Amino acid sequence: MREQATFSEHRVAQHLEAPNKTVKAGDLPIVVIGNGPVGMRVAEELQQRLPRTPLLVFGDEPHEPYNRLRLSSWLSGNTDWVELMRPSGISAPECVQHRIGYRVLSINPAEKTVTDDSGSTWGYRKLVLATGSSAHVPDIPGVQLPGVYRFHDLDDTMALLARRAGSRHSVIVGGGPLGLEAARGMQRLGTRVTVVDHADRLLPMQLDERGSAYLEYELGQLGIASLLGCGVMQVLGAERVQGVRLRDGTEIPCDTVIMATGVRAKTDLAKQAGLACRRGIRVDDGMRTSDPDIFAVGDCAEHREQMYGLLAPGLEQAAVAAANISGTSGIYKGTVATSRLQVSGASVFSVGPMGVSARRHYGRSYRYTDSTNGVYRRILVHRHRLVGAIGIGEWTETERLLAHIEDHGWVMPWQVPRFLRCGHLWRKDH
Repeated sequence: MREQATFSEHRVAQHLEAPNKTVKAGDLPIVVIGNGPVGMRVAEELQQRLPRTPLLVFGDEPHEPYNRLRLSSWLSGNTDWVELMRPSGISAPECVQHRIGYRVLSINPAEKTVTDDSGSTWGYRKLVLATGSSAHVPDIPGVQLPGVYRFHDLDDTMALLARRAGSRHSVIVGGGPLGLEAARGMQRLGTRVTVVDHADRLLPMQLDERGSAYLEYELGQLGIASLLGCGVMQVLGAERVQGVRLRDGTEIPCDTVIMATGVRAKTDLAKQAGLACRRGIRVDDGMRTSDPDIFAVGDCAEHREQMYGLLAPGLEQAAVAAANISGTSGIYKGTVATSRLQVSGASVFSVGPMGVSARRHYGRSYRYTDSTNGVYRRILVHRHRLVGAIGIGEWTETERLLAHIEDHGWVMPWQVPRFLRCGHLWRKDH
């Protein structure tokens, strides 16, 4: 289904109706490609800053904007459809002409136009790429068999919901956030679930080995098995999935395989337009690409050789891009990587260099454990400043920890003994 809003349609379409007529730059819209939470935040910010400027937003999925962060909750039955279709509190501003279900096929920076799959060509004043990412599916034998699924967007989740009731054993390939969320969602109806990852731990980018062990135990209590350090070499089956073969030769019978093996930035449009790309679309501190009239934000953007794959940095980038487009100086300096997850009922918090990418011998770690209540906490202190933290289980200090890290806050000598004793850096009355 394709829908199109009508606000300022005559202004936005002016260039189409009279392609040979000279059109003033002020009559052209600002175009946003991508209607996920980050793209919609750009539109919202621009509408507030430039209320009389027409905005044109493209979304290639055949759905209204939805809250991608709630897909896992929807799969596990903890979120209803109404809540899912409330995209992170961000709604389309009334001034936006929204082309839902239209894919942009090409960008012409010289002419400052975009062409969509209906054959329409649209002029733009400024262009924002919020194209996001796509699921990465490894090229292994059998991956095209019926019974192999992805878990990335709304259509993927609908397919998993339909499959869940008929699956007796689902193998999740990938022990990252999406993999664990998919595991919990598929296990809800009693399906046997096994998580497989070539890394030596669950949530490898967020947790250390001990934190992973705590989480693995919690998952085991729920009936979700974990096989770590052994990647999948082949999906077995003739006409549909019958199992997987691991790199050590072990075969696991199953009827469903879910690939949750990471994402890749969508850069095809940018590369076709001649923009500088590496892993993502390269941007400066103002979120400008190599073309000063084209900006990139969110999962598709690469800033200072860093890609985040998280919502919070994308929203910060959206605000900076909108500021610069509207003529106000905005600078993006990067974001401290923070993950907040609800993995099978256990709260997981991670901020700073705490996973497999952490530098060895960087700073000093202090740990607090409460095995009875399933609590594990670790802080990382470098030159007397807090630089990272991990928490499994409820931790009321997470907001304060994040602010302290962002402010390069000191860890005082008396705070370490308190943390080792009770798991808190600050007194509860402060």
